[in-house]
Order: sequence, then C-alpha cells, then structure tokens
Amino acid sequence: MAEPRRLPAAAGGVLLQAGRVLLLHNRLNGEWRLPKGRIDRGETPLQAALREVTEETGFTQLEAGADLGTRSIEYHLDNGLVRRELTYYVMTLRGYSRRARTRRDAQRFGLSWLGVDEALERLTFEVERLVLRAALAADDAD
Repeated sequence: MAEPRRLPAAAGGVLLQAGRVLLLHNRLNGEWRLPKGRIDRGETPLQAALREVTEETGFTQLEAGADLGTRSIEYHLDNGLVRRELTYYVMTLRGYSRRARTRRDAQRFGLSWLGVDEALERLTFEVERLVLRAALAADDAD
C-alpha cells in the first residue's frame, strides 16, 4: 500500500465562552468543524491558530490558553490517502470586536455558538470531538 501523501500542518482553536463553543458550519458539504487552517511558512502553530481562528470567525480579540497538543490524522481524498498534523489550543474572547471575514469564508462558513453537548453531537469528525473534550478538561483545570 502506498504511503499517505502529507498535507501541510494545520492549527486551530477551540473557542470557549460562557459555557458555549463556537463551531463552523460548512454550507457546501454540511460539515460542522472547529476553526483551523494551514500553518504558513515561518509561523508557529500558535501564531497560525490565532490567525486562522480570526480569519474564519472574524473575532479579533482572542486569547490563547492551553496547548491541546498535536494529532496526526489520516483520511481519504479523491486522489488517495493523506496525512496531516493538527495542533489545537483552547481560546477565549477578551472582547467582541470583529472584522469582516473574506467573502469566501463568509459564504462558506456559518458560525454557531452551541452548548457543549450540542457541539459534541454536531461535530462531524471524531478527532474534533476528542479535541473539544480535551479543551473542556483543560479549561476545568484552570
């Protein structure tokens, strides 16, 4: 069997506020996801996570908390098996200032603040449910 193709590493955040979690709803394919995206050259995972969460949600006053670690995932795309490293952080809002999202992100992703149980139910991928549970445990430990 061929080795999986490696995709660029990604980083994101579990944005928690007042007992709720912010999820993205992909209008194109129906997926419910945590905000994340590719780590650009020269960025640390934390810098990328803060940038990506800001880009995808519009929230500009983010505070990063616990590092939830890096997970290696494999999944199938049309052209075969791929592997990607994902790093997540717990995040909270220091304020509610927002900036406009890109037209692409605004059209593609709806934003929903959900209670924890509903978020766990809606998340499309098990790895993101595991990340959310880790974020909740880390948040409780603070």
